[in-house]
Amino acid sequence: MITVSPGQTVNVPILLYHHIAEDATGNRYFVPPAAFAEQMQWLHDHQYQTITISQLADAIVYGGSIPERSVVITFDDGDEDVVKNALPIMQQYGYVGTVYIIVRWIGAEGYDSADEINQLIKAGWEIGSHSMSHVDLTQNEGNLQYEVRESLLKLNQQFNVPIKSLAYPFGVIDSEVVTYTSKAGYSSAVGLGTSYQHNLDDLYYLVRMEVRQEYSLNDFIALLPYQN
Repeated sequence: MITVSPGQTVNVPILLYHHIAEDATGNRYFVPPAAFAEQMQWLHDHQYQTITISQLADAIVYGGSIPERSVVITFDDGDEDVVKNALPIMQQYGYVGTVYIIVRWIGAEGYDSADEINQLIKAGWEIGSHSMSHVDLTQNEGNLQYEVRESLLKLNQQFNVPIKSLAYPFGVIDSEVVTYTSKAGYSSAVGLGTSYQHNLDDLYYLVRMEVRQEYSLNDFIALLPYQN
């Protein structure tokens, strides 16, 4: 474990996945289960331990102790193959993830049912919001209360867990979206990028690095701060 002082910059990779499933079309959002299993085994073999987004945010704001080789594993949209394929692989290593749910898609074909989301919660995963309907928030600023605030309230009401983090659809923001998010009850929000360094200035745009279908194991390892 390492001790983090309030406001300290921390080196914690935040990985972004969507589907953990086979796909023959080359869709970058589908990582095959075998490749995902290899990645998780590599993390475990090299002493990485998972924390949630909110644990990372709390460490940045308040300080505290986190594993020396912390990693955050996130999943966007709430695709049902995360429960079917990612969850059992991660459970082999005692790993937990943070999954960002599109509220209106709960129970839709191909997406998690309420029971499956509860299965993730029971396994120690964090649930966050990915908005109500996955629209570009910068183009729908008249609907921020619905997309950002109502999604938090509905997830909290349905699953009876704190909803502390928002994933911006498409990773797109502007100052109005960020300001609204920070006032809507979230303690952090996440976007997209290539860095694993985070501090107080990043709290409402914590950078996540996407893991793509075409990545080799070496490509995956290159995303990480500790490679041996």
